[in-house]
Amino acid sequence: MITKWKLDYPSEIYSFNIGIFDKSVKSNEDLPTVTTFISKNIPHKDMAILLGTVGELSSANMAEQVGIDICNSLQYFTYLFGPCPFNEIRATEIPWSFGHGSPGQIYLSWLTFQFGDMAGSQAQFRAHEVSHQWWGHVVTNGSYRDYWIIEGLAEYSGFIYFQAISQDPRVWESILTDWRRYIGSGSGGGSMGTKAGPVIMGRRLSSSKSNDYQAVCYTKAAYVFHMLRYLMHDYNRESDDKFVGFLRDLLDKYRDTPITTEKLRQLLEENTQTDMSWFFNQWVYGIDMPTYDFSYTYSQLPDGKYQVVCQVKQHDVPDGFMMVVPLKVIFENGQFAQLKTWVDQPEQDITLPALPLEPKQIEFNTCGAVLCEVNYK
Repeated sequence: MITKWKLDYPSEIYSFNIGIFDKSVKSNEDLPTVTTFISKNIPHKDMAILLGTVGELSSANMAEQVGIDICNSLQYFTYLFGPCPFNEIRATEIPWSFGHGSPGQIYLSWLTFQFGDMAGSQAQFRAHEVSHQWWGHVVTNGSYRDYWIIEGLAEYSGFIYFQAISQDPRVWESILTDWRRYIGSGSGGGSMGTKAGPVIMGRRLSSSKSNDYQAVCYTKAAYVFHMLRYLMHDYNRESDDKFVGFLRDLLDKYRDTPITTEKLRQLLEENTQTDMSWFFNQWVYGIDMPTYDFSYTYSQLPDGKYQVVCQVKQHDVPDGFMMVVPLKVIFENGQFAQLKTWVDQPEQDITLPALPLEPKQIEFNTCGAVLCEVNYK
């Protein structure tokens, strides 16, 4: 059989998946139809026995479970970013351990049809590939030096989707902890993490010298957007409206137009009304990751309020490195106050505004808002 396929729009990537599949179809009048295909050619039970720690395709319908995750993430991203550009999403199983997003079609590793996990890696993986319908097919990258934008946004989209559905903040906080370790030191076997090079090196980070494309252009890039989110975060209202507005502005102004790193910086400055070159120099063009030593003392003032002085030492970064770091002061009965502070010296004392109650604990770098390590002294 010879067939001819024609798209109604230009596309950098398209692909096919040939095989025999069972399928599950989910329709929603407000969303694209989602069709999930699970391969009949993959011996799931045999592979479960071979890889005993992975787990067997359970009695639960995994095509159904994967389809639900795809529908839920599709609905969430539509809420955040705007309508999906395609009328149907086909999710197909492949016999390899990676994923890929073509226009209207995503490839999902056989592993995600094999088992679920409480840590959220599979939910994030599925959502990552779904988000490429926006990041990659609405907005594209200008060159290999800008590929970190698309993959970083997709990786972070997977994270915020899991964060939205997770009932336990400790789970997604542990994901950020794992990310920081991975970014800081890599995965071993020739991997150096962030020290291998900046995110703008793209696929050149996979070379005879190191194998850090994934650690830097996916995970560190995602953490760059996490930091931008919390630089814009309104702690009084616990609102991410400014960050979401920035992403929507990106999708609106660069629809079908390649985005470059410098254009991203300019767009960010338009949204924040401030110079962001310092941030890009450190986190996009740089490779450093700070370590903070944190301690504090406090005393009661004559008016009954409490004065807190924080001592912060900054290591592993050059002079002039600076970052806004949030902290949470915790009082009795679960009450707390959240503050932001600039850290821009190798060693500095930071005096907080007078507090109405005695502090019981202070958390430095709340929400993992900065890619760093914190040592409490």
